[in-house]
Amino acid sequence: MKHSILFVIFIIVLNIKLSAQDKVESAPVYGYETRSTEYNIEPADFIVQYKRTQAVVNSQTKEREYLTDTLSLVVGRRWSVFYNTTYNSRYASWGKGNVKKTRQSTKPVSLIPVPLSSVIDKKNASDNYAEGVFGEPTLIYYDRLDKKIYSFLYAPTNIMNKQDAGLPDDWRLGSIRDTIADYTCMQAETEYGNREWVAWYTDEIPVPDGPWKFCGLPGLILKVGDKGGDFLYEAIGMEMLEGAYIAMNDDCEMVDLDYFNKVANDARSIRRGSFLYEGEFIVTESRPYIYLDSEVRGD
Repeated sequence: MKHSILFVIFIIVLNIKLSAQDKVESAPVYGYETRSTEYNIEPADFIVQYKRTQAVVNSQTKEREYLTDTLSLVVGRRWSVFYNTTYNSRYASWGKGNVKKTRQSTKPVSLIPVPLSSVIDKKNASDNYAEGVFGEPTLIYYDRLDKKIYSFLYAPTNIMNKQDAGLPDDWRLGSIRDTIADYTCMQAETEYGNREWVAWYTDEIPVPDGPWKFCGLPGLILKVGDKGGDFLYEAIGMEMLEGAYIAMNDDCEMVDLDYFNKVANDARSIRRGSFLYEGEFIVTESRPYIYLDSEVRGD
């Protein structure tokens, strides 16, 4: 059964003739700005879910901890997009809860967040505290034809970065084999962002793509991590897509990579919460973790 699916994927990827398909409003759409079909750039063929494990530093204890999240790689014939497909739904759910609380408030509502530490006693006395944990805020697109990576940020501002050089695609292929998610994989190594990375790819899925910004191997990357143990991406599921599209709206401010990563790390670090206390709606802000940079800049 697995090889039947692989054969279908292989045919889809190599088929350079795009079939004429009507863009239906109800079709599943993956990517940045999905409110209109004008942003659809091509059909999406399959999706791979990855478990990401990353090291962080607890802001209070200063101890090293690990956080996990599920991110998805959506692959088309030319493009792919890697991101947290549940970001919008998590944000909407938290926002609806806030609307409900503001309607119950009896005092003037202020949406300006205050440090959580300054109202910790009120928060502890409340039974409806909710923290907005939305997950990874970035979207990473890869254009396999032109070998360019486009990075977008959901919040707090719409910015993007384009990379067309220095991508993590200068690989040293190894002879070690392993089995990951029932696929036979080969090992490869590279340096990127002043980190050494080890990847496992399978030529049973002949797509030179992978999670985050990893690409350029003769097969799909199913597992990749840095030798320091700070970051690890590992495939945990895969499915074919039908009638789905990849979308992208590049009407954003273009910024350099250093600035993009700084704003993205700020977005990851800030946690906002909300609660009602004696008729007052309070929005809080805290930074429980210090996130490590996956792209470390040299001096």
